[in-house]
Formats: sequence, structure tokens, C-alpha cells
Amino acid sequence: MPTLHKAKYKDLIRFYEMSKQKYIGRALNEKSLKQFEDEFDDEALVYMCIKQDEQLAGYILLALEDEEKLQLKRIVIDQEYLGIGLLVLQKVEVYAKKLGKNNIWLDVYADNKRASKLYEKAGFRCHDKGLENGREVLFFEKYV
Repeated sequence: MPTLHKAKYKDLIRFYEMSKQKYIGRALNEKSLKQFEDEFDDEALVYMCIKQDEQLAGYILLALEDEEKLQLKRIVIDQEYLGIGLLVLQKVEVYAKKLGKNNIWLDVYADNKRASKLYEKAGFRCHDKGLENGREVLFFEKYV
């Protein structure tokens, strides 16, 4: 069963490396290590480690938007732990409730079918579409 823990600054290098795994392909926009560091220092953003059997299995980046909403900005699972995404999303819901948030939203590139199916399976619904970097983006949300 995966667990979520607040990340430490030293975790950022591993997050940066994880984000470059081949299987991710074009699913994420690339970020420099400096961007990871800047985001870590931003009080409106929270990096969380995903641990499985005490091992770092991935990370998530959350944005504390307002009193009601939590944005799931990024979820990356290490290739050897693929398959735990649904359980991780359930943990994000628990964390959102702890923070007093009742809505989780995210966006995903439309061509990232694997992620879209995961979000739908977790109970998120697509409520809007848009364009980012010339690519179609789907907006999902879930009330918790």
C-alpha cells in the first residue's frame, strides 16, 4: 500500500530524474532542476513523496489553490512501481480532506490515454477541454 510523505529538499534530484524516464515520453512538460527547486520554495505548492514498502516510488505536486480546491499538478510514478496510481489517488483524496478541500482538479494532455483512464477509474470526470503548447488538454475534477 503506497503512502504519501511531505518531500524534503534532497528528494528533488530524484524527482527530476524520475521525470525523465523513457515511459513518460511527452506526457509531461520537461522541467529543469532549478524549476523543481523554485516550486519547492513556493508556499502554495506541496511536493509529496510516494513510498511503497519504504522505497521512493514516485512523487506528486499539489497546488493549494483556495479554501475549497486542490490541484494535482503532477504525478510521477517510478517505472518499477507502475500500477499503484489508483491507490495514490485515493491517498490524495484523504490528504485533500485533511486540508479541508472538497474538490481536486487536474489537467492532462488528451493523448495521454493511460492517465485519462486512470483518472476516470478513480472517479474524476472530464469537465472541459483546452489547448496548451498546441496540444489538446482535458480538465478533470472530483468532489471529495
